[in-house]
Amino acid sequence: MADLKDEVKREKLPDTRRSVTHKAVIHSENKRIKFFFTVGFYPEEEVEGGGLKVEGKNRPGEVFLHMDESGSTLDGFADSWAIAISLCLQRGEPLAELVKKFSYQEFEPKGMTENPEIPFARSPVDYVVRWMARHCGKVEGEEGKVEGGGLKVEEKKEGENGNNKN
Repeated sequence: MADLKDEVKREKLPDTRRSVTHKAVIHSENKRIKFFFTVGFYPEEEVEGGGLKVEGKNRPGEVFLHMDESGSTLDGFADSWAIAISLCLQRGEPLAELVKKFSYQEFEPKGMTENPEIPFARSPVDYVVRWMARHCGKVEGEEGKVEGGGLKVEEKKEGENGNNKN
């Protein structure tokens, strides 16, 4: 059994940090589902000479996800998933890996959105990670960067879902 003292160090965010809150809507088959998520960022790291370290810009360290139906099973799942993602980010898991793993995960609610950048979401999880890929800056050591610092998300073909088992 592994010694718990040898676990990967967690890089907590400072008490005061920059964040962005985004409202999203999925028009599922049955109804309109509204949810909000907040992404908290590590501070921009300064380098000698007063410049900014580009790799540190918009580096996410936490995610909060709140579904419109407070107290529902989906809201409980969303909160738990966001905590797990936050812990992964704080222990150094690259955003690109999380995007690769969770993009196009398909479950209800799924449907058209009100965001032209992400016109169709296969689930709230799919929406959140694809939004983060577009808006959370460059990630050190990752390939597949697109202009503007977002991460490239490969579109899955119809009938192919992102339900990765590993």
